[in-house]
Amino acid sequence: MKSIFAKILLTAFLISVQLIAQEKSTVPVLALSQSAQLYGMGQVGSAITFNDPAAFYHNPANLGFQSREINFASSFLTKKVEWLGDFGKGFPSLKTESFMLGYKFKGNPISIGFAHSKARYDFQTELWNPNTLLYPYYYAENFTKINTYSIGISYEYYAIFSLGFSNKVFENSLGGYTESGWRPYNRTSSAQDYGVMAVLPISKLWLENYNWNLQNDIKLKHLANFSIGISVLNCGEKIYYIDQAASDPIPKSARFGYNINLGLDLVYNDQKLNAINYFFIADAEDILIEQRDTNLDYQIEYQNILSDLKPFENLIQLKGTDRIIVHKSNRLELFESLYLTWGSYNWREQKMDVTSSGLGVSSNGLLKAINMIIRNDLIQFISNHFAIEYVNSVSFKGTEYETEFSSINLYIKNFTF
Repeated sequence: MKSIFAKILLTAFLISVQLIAQEKSTVPVLALSQSAQLYGMGQVGSAITFNDPAAFYHNPANLGFQSREINFASSFLTKKVEWLGDFGKGFPSLKTESFMLGYKFKGNPISIGFAHSKARYDFQTELWNPNTLLYPYYYAENFTKINTYSIGISYEYYAIFSLGFSNKVFENSLGGYTESGWRPYNRTSSAQDYGVMAVLPISKLWLENYNWNLQNDIKLKHLANFSIGISVLNCGEKIYYIDQAASDPIPKSARFGYNINLGLDLVYNDQKLNAINYFFIADAEDILIEQRDTNLDYQIEYQNILSDLKPFENLIQLKGTDRIIVHKSNRLELFESLYLTWGSYNWREQKMDVTSSGLGVSSNGLLKAINMIIRNDLIQFISNHFAIEYVNSVSFKGTEYETEFSSINLYIKNFTF
């Protein structure tokens, strides 16, 4: 049985360096993102202000903010993810999809959103026969299934304040040899996420009347926002499979992050198109698990929030430690049609870096640009209320473990009633 756990933990180690810090936890994939887009951004997630149907996974308060614009959104992978490139063929794979519903009360500063995502991680593990020592003797199909149900609410009073809550129901299926032969071990449990976020719309509050006049009624307007987010993830009971005395914690963590957004809007014929939009996002992820040594043995216990965070070192200098993972990312959007992402996260005083990048294309900008020129009511209606995106991201970039993610994102937005 121990060999099965060892193989699965080894796989989790290779999937994400951040899981090394959680190697004493069970169900480590609970800590991984479910967004193809955010895999290309160093797995940030505490303060997301651009559209992403799966952004609520690392902070459910993101859902409250996104519900101000989005009525319905869905994201699904275009193909099953085979982790770790050629190195990982036949080992773990991922399938995930997410959707959200949002409603902005007309003439009211409140919005509310609901979301659901489901993910399945499959682990194919080679086993040896303890009687004949033949290897491999059997391939065990182990898996983890996660269903996440989230609610988020936002309220605007100068700034935009959001709260969120998620309940994750997960099933973990492992297997191993006992005295009576092969036996599967299943465990179903739940975990909860809590999040808050605040967005300060700087340009709306203080730069609304400032613009640059170019020519032929073309104007450029400033865009600036600053956001902060805090979330506590995977709060739940310890998990055991055989002996309750040998239970292990799930990967509980806290995230603290900020998002700096700068850009320019192009205004022509009373129509607005975002010309350039840049985001810098940083997260400090605090692993809320610690090993406590005793005279005879050691215990693995949960920690309190803020136990290891060093704000200046982790969030300003962007340095990781043996207890804090620092995620950082950049996102550049051009004319609401093309966006480029790049990011990384470090661990243990930056002795390990995992880099990532991504590319996305959207229907939004092209339709808006056409409408600015020809002023067509149908095109304007479609561009205001519907969009489709294609996202392609790479994690472990430039290594033998390079892993590719691609998804389609669908949006219905800006309907109020």
